[in-house]
Amino acid sequence: MDLGEDKVLVSVVYSVVFIVGLPSNILALWSLYHIAKVNDKPYIYLLNLIAADLIHIVVLPFWIDYVINEHRWQFSNAACKLTGFTFYLNMYTSLFFLSCIALDRYFAIVYPLRFHWLHRKHTMYVISACVWGLALVCNTPGFMYADVDKVSKLCYESYPLNRIYAIYRLFFTSFSFLPPCFIFIFTYVGIHRSLQQSTSLEKTELRRIQRLLFAVILLFVPIFGPYHIAYFYRVIMTLVSSNICQVEQLLYFHFRACCAFVSVNNIFDPLLYIFVSKDVQRNFTRFFKCHLAGQRDTESNEETERSRRRDLSHS
Repeated sequence: MDLGEDKVLVSVVYSVVFIVGLPSNILALWSLYHIAKVNDKPYIYLLNLIAADLIHIVVLPFWIDYVINEHRWQFSNAACKLTGFTFYLNMYTSLFFLSCIALDRYFAIVYPLRFHWLHRKHTMYVISACVWGLALVCNTPGFMYADVDKVSKLCYESYPLNRIYAIYRLFFTSFSFLPPCFIFIFTYVGIHRSLQQSTSLEKTELRRIQRLLFAVILLFVPIFGPYHIAYFYRVIMTLVSSNICQVEQLLYFHFRACCAFVSVNNIFDPLLYIFVSKDVQRNFTRFFKCHLAGQRDTESNEETERSRRRDLSHS
């Protein structure tokens, strides 16, 4: 099997995600942190989502080197474990926090009074801690199993899959994909019905919320869907096929491409929930106006002080 078959595509995708995703997520994290300090509305799920993205993005150079060297790991075994661990940790936390955001908006719009306690900061902190804990638990077996192969130098992957590991991946891949998929559809339909019956929201606001919710599903399906479908198929064929090597060879490039495109969510997360959302845009604009105004005031005061010192020196 030619392990360099995916070299160009995957390395380009990872490079684009790193170049675009690193500054955009840092800007989003920095901006949201400062906005959250002066705004009562909590952005805890957003902050956690972006933090999860950054954890994955900072190790992408290791993956790029790995792919360029045709899947031969050049670093330590511990670095392999950590790098692979962050990939699946980012996937689980992204799906779970996207689900949290969808449910948070659902309860805020459909049941604004009954479940108001879910929007408290303390509750969100507890839920966020549970999400991280759940993601760590889901990812730990893979972390314990994966080691750099001494002969092939493969990191966090094997061809063909070990049957026991395949069963584990089938269970946790289903767990990480199917429930969020159901949550996105359920919350979209519920919010759509509630907004259709609402008379307190303007039509433009109604359309904006609907487009945003639809965009969540539209991005979720093509980014996470192909990877999980490919993994389902690969695992099932591992368990039932008598010629698994041929299946792995036929599936290899497509699976690696789907695996790489999962990382694209690290670009869209800050764009979707920060730069598209009107409510957050308004807070961004207010924050940067205040920040720039404060800078101008500081510069003006400094210039005044310099002028005063020049006048004193001339006198």
